[in-house]
Amino acid sequence: MTRNALTVVLVSVLTFGGLLVMVELTTPGGLIIDRPDAEIAALADEAFLTMEGREIFFDARPRLRDEDELSRACDQRASEPDDSGGSTTVGCYSGYDVISIFKPDDARLRPMMVTTAAHELLHAVYARLDPAERDEVDALVEAELVRVPADDVVHGQIAASVGDRSENRASELFAYLGSQVALDGGFAPELEAYYARYFTDRDALVDVFLAFESTLDGSGVELENDWADTGRW
Repeated sequence: MTRNALTVVLVSVLTFGGLLVMVELTTPGGLIIDRPDAEIAALADEAFLTMEGREIFFDARPRLRDEDELSRACDQRASEPDDSGGSTTVGCYSGYDVISIFKPDDARLRPMMVTTAAHELLHAVYARLDPAERDEVDALVEAELVRVPADDVVHGQIAASVGDRSENRASELFAYLGSQVALDGGFAPELEAYYARYFTDRDALVDVFLAFESTLDGSGVELENDWADTGRW
């Protein structure tokens, strides 16, 4: 009698700047699938990722890091949002196809991790677009940015993230607009179609960021450029 079985092996991989725990699943046909640990999987759920979004997110080997680890991984000091008015790095996507996400000690900052996960996923998505898709996305995000109100915090965040690296501008626009901005009537259908490949409910994802921003404002902590991204490409 043939017995079909699903074998689960827990594999702990010690990596520079963090511990990545993966679950290796072996199907009856011998196919091996790596899945992240429960906390990474929970972030994928909270960010409303589609199957395609999850595949890219997990493929980019997301790592949760403390302040020192993130500073090393992102080549810039990283910390929780504060009232200093300066830029704060809370995540990055490296040229080695690794997503790093700051994990604060304060559980109330969990929404920050969700928005960061979505933002860095979109960098990984952009890196995987073919040249024709990038050209289309580049034109779409530039056109949609002018529709975003001038007082929206995202303008300052984009400026802080891009800095003098103009080659990163399109990727930053794609990541910030997709994870933090929802306009009345939505973006252009072509751009929303791209985002719909990776998020099941982008409006709900944006609400996570807006609710968190409102909470910080209400507590007297200014949210300004707190999502500055120092991803290496």
